[in-house]
Order: sequence, then structure tokens, then C-alpha cells
Amino acid sequence: MSKITKILKKLKNTLTNRRHWEYNEFTNKCIRIQKQQKTKLYISKNNSFNTLS
Repeated sequence: MSKITKILKKLKNTLTNRRHWEYNEFTNKCIRIQKQQKTKLYISKNNSFNTLS
């Protein structure tokens, strides 16, 4: 019984991790697209941010 629950837990974890990863990929893509569209507006901000980090 405990073996089965362990396996199920592991499966569930991998599924949620995958979902999180896909969500992160999606948000990263959105951020990238937004940055490309607003590059001209944000150049100075990005430069100052880059020097800080």
C-alpha cells in the first residue's frame, strides 16, 4: 500500500513540476515578447537594472 502511494506521490510531483515548468516557459515567452515590443521605451531602465544586478 505505501509503495503505491509513494509512486502516486512521485507521479503527482512530476506532473505539477512539469506544469510549473510549462507555465514558466510560457510567462518567459510573454515577457520576452513584451520586452521586444517595448525595447525602445525601456532601454535606459534595462541598462540601469543590468548595472545593479
